[in-house]
Amino acid sequence: MIAFGSRAAARDPNAITLYNLATLYIKHRRPAEGRAALDRALALKPDYAEANNSLGALLAQNGDVPGGIARFKAALQTRPDFADALNNLGFALFQTGDERQALALYEKALALQPDFPEAFNNLGIFYGKQGELDRAASYFKEALARRASYGEAATNLALVYMAQQDAAGAIRTLQLLLEKDPAFEMAYVTLARVYFGMGRGREAGQVLEQLLQRNPQHPIGLQMMRQLRGAR
Repeated sequence: MIAFGSRAAARDPNAITLYNLATLYIKHRRPAEGRAALDRALALKPDYAEANNSLGALLAQNGDVPGGIARFKAALQTRPDFADALNNLGFALFQTGDERQALALYEKALALQPDFPEAFNNLGIFYGKQGELDRAASYFKEALARRASYGEAATNLALVYMAQQDAAGAIRTLQLLLEKDPAFEMAYVTLARVYFGMGRGREAGQVLEQLLQRNPQHPIGLQMMRQLRGAR
């Protein structure tokens, strides 16, 4: 797919083909090349809302939250009703401590796009930080009702269950997620931590072995396995 996108962009290097190529790079975990393609797209079309939003997400994910905020705002100048950019801007502002503005943006995104799992997940994070665990759990469940394989929402819900001393609920949530998306590596880590915290080292080790079979170099998995073996 990347080769096809590269050929299309080479034949006709316009903003749309470059944005599509960037999307392929990002999907295949090649962020540097994705950013380069987005930069080229925006050089041709500075008001390209989708490209500004995608570049903002890349910047924020790599620690440049102010840069991400600037790009999300640029996207919204072009498309004020762009739900994804509203949600992304909200989460970036949440990271800076502007939690109330973040909440307003999540709610606006959901008003525009009611079936929006990422916005529900972000609302769950917001209320979790406020200590409203039941409300946080309800939003994580809403996110999962819309995308059953949503790994971040399932992991967040499991963490809420653990905070509520409901280890069985956490285990059930993570096991169900791994049935639907066995490639979501953080679920193995979280499930192993749940078992480890319960003193169930054998089950923790089994989960870590599954993770390391998928990714033998997973740094957290390797560290936890060393800790587990040292505790025996």
